Amino acid sequence: MVKNVNGIKIITVAGMQRSGTTLVGQILGVHSKSFLIDESDDAFHPVCQWLLSGYKTRFPESKLPQAAKKYKDSRSDVSSISQLNEFYLVIKAPNLSFEYSRLSGLSNSQKLIVYPVRDARSVVATMLRRKKSNMIEKQINWFLKHPYFQKQHQEMLEILVDDKTPEHIKAALIWNHKTQLYKKFQANKMNPLVIRYEDVVSQTRDNCLKLVEYCGLNYEDSMQEHHLLLSGKAPGNTVRERQIDQDSLNKWQAELSVQQIDQINQICELAMNELGYQL
Repeated sequence: MVKNVNGIKIITVAGMQRSGTTLVGQILGVHSKSFLIDESDDAFHPVCQWLLSGYKTRFPESKLPQAAKKYKDSRSDVSSISQLNEFYLVIKAPNLSFEYSRLSGLSNSQKLIVYPVRDARSVVATMLRRKKSNMIEKQINWFLKHPYFQKQHQEMLEILVDDKTPEHIKAALIWNHKTQLYKKFQANKMNPLVIRYEDVVSQTRDNCLKLVEYCGLNYEDSMQEHHLLLSGKAPGNTVRERQIDQDSLNKWQAELSVQQIDQINQICELAMNELGYQL
């Protein structure tokens, strides 16, 4: 693998919010040769800019100590870029899904894109549950400023900004288009690893093996026990010390009405079928 700053290698965890990006980021981030940067870190925005610039901007070394606080092992002492020599920098950033064009400009050995996906009905239910975070509104803003959607999906954008559109319809449209952005990575000659959240939590070891094989790492049992190596709150108010479980898989069935489920299925049916979900 081609080396960049001091031998750091890059893994980008993209995908639709509430689809397992945080969990997959943590699974990769606890590997002994990895260091995780996500949205709750002071280093997050400058690291994303550093990545998108093709490493032309300055790496935010001074912000590493705050990011290191999430670790319970020796990585909690990371304060300089030299300590990450030969490490994988795991950048968990769902909104980098929109940056497939700029990420395609990286060298081939740096185009490691892990793209978690999740059942649309489950994602819509969690988005509705998290009204205080304005998740739907924030995602609409991302779509509105993206040239591709402005040119190709004007009708969809008009539905999203219409105050009369039900929130579950907006959330389903967002899922349908953002989840499928992995195809844009493919079209830009990248090879994203698309991995289902449901498989990660129900067949964890098998999917950890898929992750390490794709990234060029060796498997470590600690990847199934990220809660032992991380602490604090992750993005989305996720408790890092929570073990991998299947508790959230079927919550949507009690939270969505039959009509809502039918409408979500109509919007997302094709993409759901392609990803192996049963309606």
